[in-house]
Amino acid sequence: MKTTFACMLGVCLTVGAWAQSTETVTITPVKKGEEPQAVMNAIRNDFPQAIVTELGFLPTVLYGEQWNVRTDGAVAKNADTQYYLVNIREGQDSYKALYDKAGNLHYSKRIIKHAELPQAVIDAVAVAHPDYKIVNDREKITSDADGKLNIVYHVTIQKKEHGILRGMFIDPTGKVIREVHPRKM
Repeated sequence: MKTTFACMLGVCLTVGAWAQSTETVTITPVKKGEEPQAVMNAIRNDFPQAIVTELGFLPTVLYGEQWNVRTDGAVAKNADTQYYLVNIREGQDSYKALYDKAGNLHYSKRIIKHAELPQAVIDAVAVAHPDYKIVNDREKITSDADGKLNIVYHVTIQKKEHGILRGMFIDPTGKVIREVHPRKM
């Protein structure tokens, strides 16, 4: 089964420029029995209780884009580098991780659905978009990039009377990191 991401206007970068229309990028799954041993060993080491739900080749153009909420600009675009995007379940937790072909972990994030939001995050939404309300889709993303632990909250907000949705990534202090452009429900 292939995983396909539709990149809408302003949601992800494509070859260094904002997409002006819808573009579809396909993450090709790794076939059963063809999993790279170095990557599988690293996953077992990093996530001992893990159940790998998906393992796919990540197109280099997507390395460092929205799925991992990186803001440091460190994007490797070397066409020779091969990356693997892994979806993992470990108990009630879900993770996304990015490994290179040698089994080096480049990035991981833990996603907590329906997270309790700090007051600073709630206040940041109210200030930035007073005519919106936070809807049920709230994520606490704990990530480890280059040995540095980051916490970011991803909230979906909805315009009260029109049903327009936006996404916001906000740090625990209330600093807005990124916004995802609106879409109609």
